[in-house]
Amino acid sequence: PELIGRPASALWESAEQYAGLLAELGIRGHIEDREARMIRADGRPCWVQTSMTVLRLQNDTLIYAAFTDITERKRKESELHRLATTDPLTGALNRRAFNERALAEAERARRGGYAVSLVICDLDHFKAINDTYGHARGDVVLKRFTAIVQELIRPSDSLGRIGGEEFALLLPGSDADAAARVAERVRARFAAEPIEGGEPLVATASFGVAGWHPSLNLDAALQAADAALYAAKAAGRDCVRVAGVETAKIVPIASASRNGRGRLAP
Repeated sequence: PELIGRPASALWESAEQYAGLLAELGIRGHIEDREARMIRADGRPCWVQTSMTVLRLQNDTLIYAAFTDITERKRKESELHRLATTDPLTGALNRRAFNERALAEAERARRGGYAVSLVICDLDHFKAINDTYGHARGDVVLKRFTAIVQELIRPSDSLGRIGGEEFALLLPGSDADAAARVAERVRARFAAEPIEGGEPLVATASFGVAGWHPSLNLDAALQAADAALYAAKAAGRDCVRVAGVETAKIVPIASASRNGRGRLAP
């Protein structure tokens, strides 16, 4: 009853969507089973499935509309999508979802002519962390690393967990040097903050960076970043390397001593 007398446009979350539906009705005369966002009487948004028909009675033109609230269905669909595309422990994209997003971004980059970079990250000595501190503490390390990455990257960037302790970053609009700076910020932050939850522990990570050129497919770009990651591990871990045309170059870092802070031996 509290909706009676209010303009129909006030029931829609988007005035543009309502105007578009009216324009379509004017052309077609009817709309069937369209999903839309509306506003309940108490101001809360909801998903609806609506069918609308234009009725002409004598000199009047009316719109008959029927709505079904599908908010719960959309919530379940969203949850199923989240479960299918994300890693349940860390919330990062799973390997399949990350690859799909990377391929889609590569195609957009080719059309738009902008740079894309990949970063492969691997937590150092992670097996030793699990063996020494237990798997529950290892899970805390994984979640802490993910939280730091998500805090330091842009909304347009993507983080995926592509292996047990291996992660990948997709950075649209960033060349390899810019991506290396992001990786270095993550590396320094992760190494500087002790992991909470028990005996003092400082974990580190190694990073391999590769610029994604239009001539490369996804596998080639991942292999280039992976080669740079192996170079970082060969250099002693806890560092960033960038894949070059023929070799990888070390990104200068200032790594403070962590003696006495729970760092595992090489």
